[in-house]
Amino acid sequence: MLDYLIQLDIQLLEWVHAHMHSSWSDAIVPYLRNRFVWIPLYVFIIAFMLFNFRTKGAIWVLALLFVVGLVDQTSSKFIKYSVKRLRPCHTEQVQENLDMLVPCGGLYSFTSSHAANHFGMSFFIFFTLGRVFKKIKWPVLIWAALVSFAQVYVGVHYPLDILGGALVGFVIGGTLAWYFNLRWALEKQALPAS
Repeated sequence: MLDYLIQLDIQLLEWVHAHMHSSWSDAIVPYLRNRFVWIPLYVFIIAFMLFNFRTKGAIWVLALLFVVGLVDQTSSKFIKYSVKRLRPCHTEQVQENLDMLVPCGGLYSFTSSHAANHFGMSFFIFFTLGRVFKKIKWPVLIWAALVSFAQVYVGVHYPLDILGGALVGFVIGGTLAWYFNLRWALEKQALPAS
């Protein structure tokens, strides 16, 4: 069963590289995975939370940073070095079928830390801030999915690496969101009157 899943994973990655690449997407998709591209969004979120929710907003920002740190360490230090699955760009038989758009990066791929981090943030936002602003729930998950898919598109991760990272992000982000909501649930009336 595991061998079948691994073969299916490789075939799906190769299908993405054979059928989804174009000159315009090759120019855009690598930027989706670049952490510096998202700095303005992160700054906006922090400023928004501090301005609109004051003390609870500051606690929320610290909790979000804790989510990212915990998810990142779990994925990049614990799981990757336990599983030791080579990245597709470090696997000769797979690499020859890929359009590499970025440097390969580290040696191991499972789980994707990009996916874990972004889904961890997204699920935390989904379950906390999404209670107050329901319209942001699905856009934050779509954002995490796009950033994660970019990892497959550029050839540094397999699709199962993304699913594994998303699961890690869901478990940690969701659990810490549950705890945050027990202690400091955000409420609409906390917003300043305009």
